Amino acid sequence: MGESMSDGLRLLFIANFLFLAACSNGKSSESVFPEKSTDSPGLPSSCEGLRIEGEFVAVWEDGSVTRENGVDREQMIRDFVEPNLEQLKRVDYNYEIKTEIVNSNSSAAPNWHHDDVNSHYAWDNNYKGQGVLVAVIDSGVDISHPDLDGQIYTNNAEIPNNGIDDDRNGYVDDYQGFDFFNESGNVTDPNGHGTHVAGIIAGLHQSSPGNPLSGTNGVYGIAPGVKILPIRFMSSTGSGDLADAIKAVGYAADQGASIINASWGASVCSGTLYEKIAEVESKGVLFVAASGNSSNNADNYPEYPGAFIANNILSVAATSDIGALAWFSNYGLSTVDVGAPGEDIYSLAPNSGVKTLSGTSMATPLVAGMAAILKSVKPSASYAELKDVIEKSVDNSQIQVRTRGTVNVKSALNYMGY
Repeated sequence: MGESMSDGLRLLFIANFLFLAACSNGKSSESVFPEKSTDSPGLPSSCEGLRIEGEFVAVWEDGSVTRENGVDREQMIRDFVEPNLEQLKRVDYNYEIKTEIVNSNSSAAPNWHHDDVNSHYAWDNNYKGQGVLVAVIDSGVDISHPDLDGQIYTNNAEIPNNGIDDDRNGYVDDYQGFDFFNESGNVTDPNGHGTHVAGIIAGLHQSSPGNPLSGTNGVYGIAPGVKILPIRFMSSTGSGDLADAIKAVGYAADQGASIINASWGASVCSGTLYEKIAEVESKGVLFVAASGNSSNNADNYPEYPGAFIANNILSVAATSDIGALAWFSNYGLSTVDVGAPGEDIYSLAPNSGVKTLSGTSMATPLVAGMAAILKSVKPSASYAELKDVIEKSVDNSQIQVRTRGTVNVKSALNYMGY
């Protein structure tokens, strides 16, 4: 009895010590799992997203992210947060995240977007994004597509398909990216969205009759010298969740991506996602995000992550072939930074195919690829310099974005002295 009581007192003392230590560090259950995400900078005073019932996201102090089940916030604080307070960094609701594709009428010329942003100037001077790694966090990528042959990043420390985490980074068989949706090294794209995005960035420039600058299917990427890091976190229907998005962002930065393309979003103003994007700023990552396809003023009706106000986020609206804001695109003089062609964009589709799609999802990879070109000509350029150059070199089109302009590759290179 005496020993049992002594053990009990010892455990009580340890628990009290840990609680006091947590308090002395400013950590509490309320700070780890705030009632609202609005205690993070860059977030509006009130926001909500499509919560996934009974699911929560836990970000641990060691950097790992887990999906946890619970009833509500009060129960999670009592049964999960408080017992694990020292080990937890943040807990949040889990939210649904989606890609949105706009039906295209295919009225524009197949590669009008390259004429619009002066891609040819970069290609004529052999500025093609050589040596730059761009992460495509999306629905996967068809890495066997002939127009992506040789364009996919390879992790040489990993042996493919042996079921072993050879490089001990926590991901088995991540030889050419990783699939967080299925926890697999197979980044196959059953939806097609991610393949289309990857083609806009890095589609090969192979010769074909009558068009020496086109790929085998008449598609050519803006930055064919880059390597694409495919990261899947979405289902075949183009939906994913906050937990996998956070994992994907961290993985991209850890693998050495200089630029992340995020052609997705929702009304998810999660402080957890915001903090992860801000965290990879310290690794020099430029996060290029779609503003959304709701035809809304994102200053009033924001979609995230594009509407987050963070140093390393570049939010992109879509424009049409007549230089106007695309009819579907979100806009905003505070939350959207630049415009880029996003209507009737011809690019790759799975199974060696091609397709024309519209959306801010298509405008975003043009800007990500443009950033890669700038990074390739000046490898020492920080994310802040890349963002600054892109913003200061826009064509003044008077669209309703913060810079009032549309990106221009030639002007950006000239601004840098190239």
